[in-house]
Amino acid sequence: LYFLGVPFGFFPINPDRKSGFIMPTYGEEAVKGFFIRDGGYYFAFNDCIDMTATGSIYTLGSWDTSLASRYIRRYRFSGGFNAHFSKDILGEKGLPDYVNQNNFSLNWTHQQDPRFRPSSTFAASVNFSTSGYAKYGSTTMNDYLNTQTNSSISYSKTWVGTPFSFSTNFQHSQNSRDNTISLSLPNVVFNVSKIFPFQRKEVVGKMRWWEKISMSYSGTLANNVNVKEKDLFTKTAIDNMQNGVNHNIPISTSLNVLKYINLSPSINYQERWYFRRIDKQWDPAAQQVASDTSYGFWRSYNYNASVSASTKVYGTFQFGPRSKVQAIRHVITPSVSLGYMPDFSDPRYGFYRALQNDS
Repeated sequence: LYFLGVPFGFFPINPDRKSGFIMPTYGEEAVKGFFIRDGGYYFAFNDCIDMTATGSIYTLGSWDTSLASRYIRRYRFSGGFNAHFSKDILGEKGLPDYVNQNNFSLNWTHQQDPRFRPSSTFAASVNFSTSGYAKYGSTTMNDYLNTQTNSSISYSKTWVGTPFSFSTNFQHSQNSRDNTISLSLPNVVFNVSKIFPFQRKEVVGKMRWWEKISMSYSGTLANNVNVKEKDLFTKTAIDNMQNGVNHNIPISTSLNVLKYINLSPSINYQERWYFRRIDKQWDPAAQQVASDTSYGFWRSYNYNASVSASTKVYGTFQFGPRSKVQAIRHVITPSVSLGYMPDFSDPRYGFYRALQNDS
């Protein structure tokens, strides 16, 4: 650097990544007092990953620390995480507004390069914090005003050359105002795309009608729970879980009848598996309906069948040779369909029963 043409300072610039100290900032907060904030050390491990460790201290007793890192593998993946812990002490001990809490937040993002493993994908966006972090531990206006956080982690896989595919995801939603947490973990989907099970490996000549029968499969496992933050890692969360497995198998084919009629019959079968059942019965002593929860394995099912027929009728109306419009061509597509599904509320299926609900 030069001042009036006279050099007075020399600062070498090193193009390589270097570790070093991070100078803190200082100031004053109305509820925490004077502070020295965000001082720490930066670690430059290599070109693929780094880490920053910082901390803050307040004169009224509060303190916090955070750890942040970024990582990247070119043409593979990239991401970063940030963990923050704070000890928040506000007000005077013994007063109603006195606060002494431990709060934390965790943020993690991960992206996979589309060119890396094209048959599978993995992505994550995690934002989790205690309910008191936004109110007492946040240091930015955005964190203070944010009362809703959401997270998602997903993975999918397809097997090239096969009809199979698989996906699973984790969902999290948190409201810091009423301390409620909603979790979906895991949600799993397994699919088998349309296949022709009776088709010959080498088709020679005209296809038989049974070779046109196609079927597919979709299986879904879901597990959801809504719980208060204080009950997240307790038996209450397990008792409130709602889970089950759903299977869906559609079967269809297409036939040509009398050369001009296209006939399309189909059958759909659905089955559900449950692992908890609530039995209700009338309690004459208490004069109310009593509920009893049982754990085990139960299944329910339903099915339906349908058939449709359609054809096309073509017609042409020709005008005279002197007309500007020579002809009009029209197509009529008549169709008819019929569907059937049993009445599964019938007592013989065992899905419903009568229940006494008063005296």
